[in-house]
Amino acid sequence: MAATATGGSACAAARRARWIDLCVFLGTLGLVAGIELSDEVFHALNGQNDWHRALANALQLMRLENTLGIWVEPGMQTAILRPTHFLGLTLGAPQFVPLFDAIYGLGHVGVTFCFALWIFRCRRPVFAFLRGVFVLATALSVAVSEIVPLAPPRLAIGLRYQGHPFHFLDTVFEHGGVQVAFNEYSAMPSLHLVWALLVGVGMVWLARSLVARVLGGLYPLLILTAVIVTGNHYLLDGAGSLAVVCVATMLAVPLERWHAKDGTFAATLRRLRRARSGDGAARRDAPAGTGMTGYHAA
Repeated sequence: MAATATGGSACAAARRARWIDLCVFLGTLGLVAGIELSDEVFHALNGQNDWHRALANALQLMRLENTLGIWVEPGMQTAILRPTHFLGLTLGAPQFVPLFDAIYGLGHVGVTFCFALWIFRCRRPVFAFLRGVFVLATALSVAVSEIVPLAPPRLAIGLRYQGHPFHFLDTVFEHGGVQVAFNEYSAMPSLHLVWALLVGVGMVWLARSLVARVLGGLYPLLILTAVIVTGNHYLLDGAGSLAVVCVATMLAVPLERWHAKDGTFAATLRRLRRARSGDGAARRDAPAGTGMTGYHAA
């Protein structure tokens, strides 16, 4: 009877731990998504009163990229729309537009969700740290876009390319895409690219497979290409998003040190470095309350 009672208690404890794990994971998703959605709700209720500043900033950014010799966005979109003959096949807008629209719309959420689930299941010791980075990066992105509104290329007016007026095609929302955003003047920093950078860096840092690390390194470049050719963001958004990720990471390290009660920053960094291999030391040093049940060092 005692053994039966002990077994029942263990099963009940395991069920409670799984429910706690699920709540932690879903709560994290809700927290990150809630920061972005709160900005959308605000603009849904109050409209876009800063559209004139956003359009003026778009022209200034075009001039800056022209000065730097990197105003290539019109050429990139034109390239995917123009028919190209390859190995007897004609490739162009009918093939490339749906592909990049899918990457823009589905990859942003789907890949980020899969990455979060993988971290939660297989790299639990760094879950709390990466959660902090994601929350801080999302909050910083929203704050910057509110302070400095920027019209995306597809909404910008007065753009020029190679001495001629140029208007970007809205490949996503003019071809069946569902418009769910209310703050349309938030073209930099792009949460698409901010999250892609976090996923890519996380894969390079934490994945064991060389193939996974290479794919992680290429993923931000794929998203950058997608946000440009769909007319939603600019090339310099890469630099702006990278700056946001760097600042968020620097802010997250002292928070992680405080949360884990590490004695020094060096101890925090050592623990995070050990997390790549998923070794026992990193697991033992994981902050309390992150839920280690179901941990898999895959």
